[in-house]
This record gives sequence, structure tokens and C-alpha cells, in this order.
Amino acid sequence: MKLKSIILLVILALALLATACASAPADPPFPTFVYDSALSLQAYRLAVQMPAMLFKLPCYCDCGRASGHKSLHDCFFKADGSFNDHASGCEVCGREMVDAAQWAREGKSIQQIRALIDGKYAPYGNPTDTAMP
Repeated sequence: MKLKSIILLVILALALLATACASAPADPPFPTFVYDSALSLQAYRLAVQMPAMLFKLPCYCDCGRASGHKSLHDCFFKADGSFNDHASGCEVCGREMVDAAQWAREGKSIQQIRALIDGKYAPYGNPTDTAMP
């Protein structure tokens, strides 16, 4: 009787594990620089989920002046759609992405998210020249 219970529990645990693994979305084939830090990986995962929103958000790490970026999108993606390594080494870009995603999950509009980004990150540097949404 004990053996049957143990076998049943093991089967149930394996089934639950398989279900949990199957429901997690797979990462796209990220370049190695995305794995430079936990923040970088989290930010790139979020950027892939909501790239259109990033065109409407400025970046405050001074990359507009230094790298010619026009929005937070440019920190994560190149013009050809491939990944840009800029955000992998920039804490400001990563934190902006994490904050924007959190506020979007809370149901905030793009205008509200933009205002929150501007308010929180203005002290960090000059923003990109990103049009208001």
C-alpha cells in the first residue's frame, strides 16, 4: 500500500513539473550579452514582449546624445530588428524597462507610463528626443 502511494505521488509530482515547464514561454535566441546580468535578462525578456511601447518612451541614460538613440526601443533593438547590446550594460535602460512593464501590467495608459518615466528618471540624464504618445 505504501509503495503504491509513493509511486502515485512521484507520478503526480512529475506531471505537475511537466505542466509548469511547458507553460513558461521560451526565450527567443538571445545573444550572449543579454545574459550579462539578471537585470539585463529580465529587461530583454520584457522588451521582446512589448517592443511597440518602447518607441513611445524616452531613455534617460544620455544615449540620445552619445549613441543617437531616439527612444528606449533603440537601447534594446537595432534598426534591422536584431538585438542591440546597449541595454545589457546599462542599468538605467534595464530599470526603465522593468518599471514600464510593471506599470503596463497595472493597467496604466502609455501617457501615464510616460509621465511616470519622465518623473522618475529625469535626474539620471538627458532624455532621448522621443515624441509624446
